[in-house]
Amino acid sequence: MGAPAGFTLGELAAALRATLEGDPGRRVTGVAPLETAGPEQVSFLIDARYRASAEASRAGALLVAEDVSGLRGPLLRSTTPQQALIALLTLFHPPASLSPGIHPSAVVASDARIDPSASIGALAVIGADAVIGPRVRVHPLVYVGPHVEVGEESVLHPRVVLGCLNRSGERLGVRAHRPELQGLEDAAAAPDAVLAPSSAAMGSATPSTAAPTARSPRWASS
Repeated sequence: MGAPAGFTLGELAAALRATLEGDPGRRVTGVAPLETAGPEQVSFLIDARYRASAEASRAGALLVAEDVSGLRGPLLRSTTPQQALIALLTLFHPPASLSPGIHPSAVVASDARIDPSASIGALAVIGADAVIGPRVRVHPLVYVGPHVEVGEESVLHPRVVLGCLNRSGERLGVRAHRPELQGLEDAAAAPDAVLAPSSAAMGSATPSTAAPTARSPRWASS
């Protein structure tokens, strides 16, 4: 017989560098939102606005910040819950396993255009009128805003956020061939940072510290 599916909470605590309150031998087989998670799934409370949903959740365990109190266990407490959530999703949905198609937990606008060869990962969000090109890999927890076009073979890693303040109606293009768009921790530390598409026809998106303009895309990080 093969190895059991999923992970024990003890294994997750070690992998996430989290403190476990609960049975380390309890096994969970997936990650799901608070509202739909069942006893064999782990869910997460990253935003305090969803506290009520966490209290009512049937999840087998919750990933929470270290200072959260009053929730029933089992709890995986992390000093960096956002990063821990990325690691958690990567454990259950390894990047190498992405295949063409849209994950059931992804949220995709009805008028977004997704190439059949593209991969949309767990809990990713694709906004209205966005275009995801051929062989693009969108990893878990990525946000692609309205009117953004992601060019062929681009790779968007967890926590990448593509959006803008441009209201002129122009489509914003992102064409990252081999350079992969990583998580924007540096952008989070510098709120005014802008990632502007290269002027080269197939250039990659590169960081800039110039102040945003009415025609420049502003990229935010969660």
